[in-house]
Amino acid sequence: MMKKFFVMILEDEYWARESIRRLCEQIPNVNVVGAFEDGTHALDFAHKTHVDAAIIDILLPNNSGFEIGKTLKSEFPELNLIFTSAVDAYETQIMEYDGDSFLHKPVELKDLQRALNRSNQSQQ
Repeated sequence: MMKKFFVMILEDEYWARESIRRLCEQIPNVNVVGAFEDGTHALDFAHKTHVDAAIIDILLPNNSGFEIGKTLKSEFPELNLIFTSAVDAYETQIMEYDGDSFLHKPVELKDLQRALNRSNQSQQ
């Protein structure tokens, strides 16, 4: 049996955040421990709660999702970063920001499951 896998979502658009949350709830052993619309709250939360993976929208109103991810990774090296965007061109940049996966929005269950399974395997 796989261990519980704790996920945080950072997405400024409510509908997209809730859609990703609902998709995560369909994946066994995945537990969404926090969902945020801004990077400041997500960073504060990560300091207080164990998180295995962060699903981060690249285009945020007050922050770059890439910069938030890079900050998280520098403070929590084992954290898996899954970046999301409707702009495919960003996929080529995820490695510059220590990203582990890229998901095109709207996120589909099979793609999310694949990214989280890959993240979970790297944690073991």
